[in-house]
Amino acid sequence: MKKIINIFAAFIFLIVIVLGVWSTFAMQTVSFESTILMAKNKLKGDLESFKYMLSQEYGELQLVDDKLTDQHGNSIKYQYQIIDKISKELDIAATIFVKENDDYRRIATSIIDSSGKRGVDTFLGSQSAAFAFVLAGEEYIGNAVILGNNYLTVYHPLFQPGTDEVIGSLFLGINMKAIEEIIAHGEQSQLIRIAIVALSILLFLFYFLNHFTKLDTRTMIAEESNKAKSKFLATVSHEIRTPMNAILGITEIQLQDKTISAATREAFNKIYNSGNMLLGIINDILDLSRIEMDKMELNPIKYEIASLINDIVHLNIIRNSKPIEFSLKVDENTPATLLGDELRIKQILNNLLSNAYKYTERGNVILYIYTEAATEDDSAMLVFCISDTGQGMTAEQVKRLFTTEYTRFNLEANRTIEGIGLGLNITWRLIKLMNGAISVESEPNMGTSFIVRLPQKVIDSKAIGKEVAENLQNFRIISSANINSAQIMREYMPYGKILIVDDVDSNLYVAKGLMTPYGLSIDTVSSGFEAIEKIKAGNVYDIVFMDHMMPKMDGMEAAKIIRDMGYKSPIIVLTANAVVGQSKIFLENGFDEFIPKPIDIRQLNAVLNKFVRNKQPPEAIEEARRQKRSMAKSIPHDIAPELDALLSVFLLDIKKNLPIIESVLGNIENVSDEELQLFTVGVHAMKSAFANIGKTASSDLAFALEKATRARDKNAIKSMAPILIDELQNMAKEIEAKKQQIESDVDEDRDYLCKQLKTICQACESYDKKTIKNALKSLKDLSWKRDTQDLIDKIDEHILYSDFEEARKLAENVST
Repeated sequence: MKKIINIFAAFIFLIVIVLGVWSTFAMQTVSFESTILMAKNKLKGDLESFKYMLSQEYGELQLVDDKLTDQHGNSIKYQYQIIDKISKELDIAATIFVKENDDYRRIATSIIDSSGKRGVDTFLGSQSAAFAFVLAGEEYIGNAVILGNNYLTVYHPLFQPGTDEVIGSLFLGINMKAIEEIIAHGEQSQLIRIAIVALSILLFLFYFLNHFTKLDTRTMIAEESNKAKSKFLATVSHEIRTPMNAILGITEIQLQDKTISAATREAFNKIYNSGNMLLGIINDILDLSRIEMDKMELNPIKYEIASLINDIVHLNIIRNSKPIEFSLKVDENTPATLLGDELRIKQILNNLLSNAYKYTERGNVILYIYTEAATEDDSAMLVFCISDTGQGMTAEQVKRLFTTEYTRFNLEANRTIEGIGLGLNITWRLIKLMNGAISVESEPNMGTSFIVRLPQKVIDSKAIGKEVAENLQNFRIISSANINSAQIMREYMPYGKILIVDDVDSNLYVAKGLMTPYGLSIDTVSSGFEAIEKIKAGNVYDIVFMDHMMPKMDGMEAAKIIRDMGYKSPIIVLTANAVVGQSKIFLENGFDEFIPKPIDIRQLNAVLNKFVRNKQPPEAIEEARRQKRSMAKSIPHDIAPELDALLSVFLLDIKKNLPIIESVLGNIENVSDEELQLFTVGVHAMKSAFANIGKTASSDLAFALEKATRARDKNAIKSMAPILIDELQNMAKEIEAKKQQIESDVDEDRDYLCKQLKTICQACESYDKKTIKNALKSLKDLSWKRDTQDLIDKIDEHILYSDFEEARKLAENVST
């Protein structure tokens, strides 16, 4: 009773304070809001006037051969007379943008700086708050600082005549100086009243803390729990992302090869679509903290319902290994194009279908999709019905499904079923976030039916039609949208210079393969020490891509040392450790950007555009485009890697880490902390390398050994390390045997070999590591017999540890 009285008293006191605050700021707020409203109304009026005056001069704007032109086909680039006239007449700042690849370039503006220059040939950029709205064909109103003055701004999309294709944008801004003066005056006249309110708030806080100190203990417990959960999520995220980096990265590289057959391309498309969808789902499940704190945000986009259904159906059919018949029913009247959060909808459907398969041993699973009329004209209620003939649930179990607790039933019977019971809880929360509803009908041993209703905006009232519905139901549809990354316009950047740092050779292989089509000059090194040497030697790169977890010196340490040397150019971390808050830690430790593994080619493309292309003058960009056009119609695609090449890289990983693992095992009782740390990194590298080539069981063994090492469990190390060593030795033998089979076909260029080895000998005498590395790189680009390749690898290893004398002896023996 006393607690209730205290809460009631606090509530009354809070109301009094709120009324005081409201009375204090009422006049100021009304003045501010009315001024803002007037400014927005003026801005909208100015926009209509601007569009009208622009059409009077140019007629209907259109995009022709990537140029914004008037109705007669004349380019309006750098045409300032009319835009200056309109801006002066309306007392506004104005700019015209044209869509160029994945960005928007300023081609005309009335904004002139103090030196008399206009801000043209620069880009809007994806980092701008307006970018996503313009890209989606929507209007955006916000604020911007232009030449030191605050402006209320509007971005208005331009469309290709007769289509919904966004070809550019109009920008208008009006000076907000008058509003700032009104606000400043209001603040000065209210100082005393604000002080009174502040005192009242302090009294309330004292009262609150005095009566609810018990919350402190609960908060401390919750914080400790969150720390433990964050550590768990960081570990799981890293372990899942490492193999996904290879799956998606190598698929991306293969898809760049225009010479592969249609059947092979379709297979890679399916691998990529399935892997990318799984990655999206993994990201959401691992980000439980956002869901539990109700901080999950929706990302509505335009999507095709046929493509969504196709992706979900094919993924679940592939995963089904039970005697279960799957049936799909799609209403032909379902709208073809909708607006909603496609990824979240896929996650909901995937969770429900996955559960249906998990808890059904035989029988059938049915997915029925249709729409119901909604209250708004441009909306529809998208309905999914998922039914199965599985275990079913009791009425009591159904009631416990959608609560804040994570629940699994029949644990003894379901002990072999994968998962930790988060799927339905996440599904329920996502549906609530979308203002949707979910209902369940179930009977024990008879099966379960879930019905989901999600309100969606209808972009196009045209229905999918009978033919598409039948093709979906017969599983004949291939997603109408190509892989997003394949649609990216890769800017040719021969002026760019990149350094990639990673201790796992197969990871270097993937990253370099993804960047090769850009025509960049790419250096690769396998440690933070080598990266530092590169910078010490005077190399300046447009971007240094730095792996996070490396032996002896991790990415953060390397970045700090490089920054302390005065290096200012961008350093971007590549890591599989991607959870909430991690990016902030990287940015606070010398990095400019954060790219999680697996590398998303869209994010990589945006980073390359931002830090390489956008820093070049317009004439350099245009010259690069001319070079590309003068070459063959596309960049040569024989650079696409094959599995044989990846196996060769894996062999290097084995040779690098196997001696470390064997050495520590032989001295496990007296091993030092430093040696054990090297052992951990080596096992971690082998786990990633096995995952890269699809050896899941071996990767799992390495992961188990890594966990035992971190726990300092020497008994577990002694039992598992010999098995891993056998795996590595056998794998090395298999790769060596494969190399021997093809060795007879290799025609060595002995003259070229001797020439490069002589260069290496001379460079070793002067400790010229740069020349040595260049010579070794030129040799590695060619095919050699096994003994020759071993020689090159040994020289490379000696140079890695700056053992110039041994490297010189090896090179000299062959060159002479």
